Amino acid sequence: MMNLLVIWLCSAALLFFSSQMVIGFEIHSLSSALFISILVGMVNIFIRPLLSLLALPINLITLGFSSFITNAVILMVADGLTPDLTLSGWDSAIFAAIFLAAIQLFGNLLLPGSRNFLSKY
Repeated sequence: MMNLLVIWLCSAALLFFSSQMVIGFEIHSLSSALFISILVGMVNIFIRPLLSLLALPINLITLGFSSFITNAVILMVADGLTPDLTLSGWDSAIFAAIFLAAIQLFGNLLLPGSRNFLSKY
C-alpha cells in the first residue's frame, strides 16, 4: 500500500513539474495534479491498450517513436475529462509527452534496480 502511495505522489509531482516546464501544458494546482495523476492512470488502464494495438504498425515502422503520439493522446483525453488540466494543442501535448518520458528515463537512471520509475512490476 505504501508503494502505491509513493508511486502516486511521484506521478503527481512529475506531472506538476512538467506543467511548469512545458509551454501550453498547465495544471492549476498541486492538488489538481494529484487528481490528474489518478485520471491519467485510469485512462492508461482503459484506453491505452486499444491505442497501442491500433498504433502497432506505425510503432513498428517508426521503431517506437510514435509512442509519444500515444502518450499525447492520453494527455489530450485527460484534458477533455477535467478542467484542471489545460493543453493548448497537439504540439504542447507531444512536447509534454516527450518531457515526461525524458524525466521518467532520468528517474530510472537515478534509482538502480528499479525497472520503472513510476511503477514497480
